[in-house]
Amino acid sequence: MLVIQIILVVFIVFAVSRAVLKLREKKLTMKWFLVWLFFWAAVTVVILRPNVASRLASLVGVTRGVDLLVYLSILALFYIAFRILVKIEHIEQEITKVVREIALRNKE
Repeated sequence: MLVIQIILVVFIVFAVSRAVLKLREKKLTMKWFLVWLFFWAAVTVVILRPNVASRLASLVGVTRGVDLLVYLSILALFYIAFRILVKIEHIEQEITKVVREIALRNKE
């Protein structure tokens, strides 16, 4: 096992432990915990068996496994940014409603 593989696996164990902690504190739902657990498990497989990424890449028509991982990472980041944007918009709308209700109550 290479030093970088050990470092990355230790980081993954740390990241999963943080997710478990947030789940116990009820700051993370079981759904999102499972998503993160699946993600880190997949990353661990790719770290420990790099040829898996290369085989998957050739199946979908990408020349290198690293390229496939970069493409998928960019897609995932854009999706996460979209979800955050939608959530922020929803929170702003809720804040506007609450402020209006408070303003109307104070006017009376």
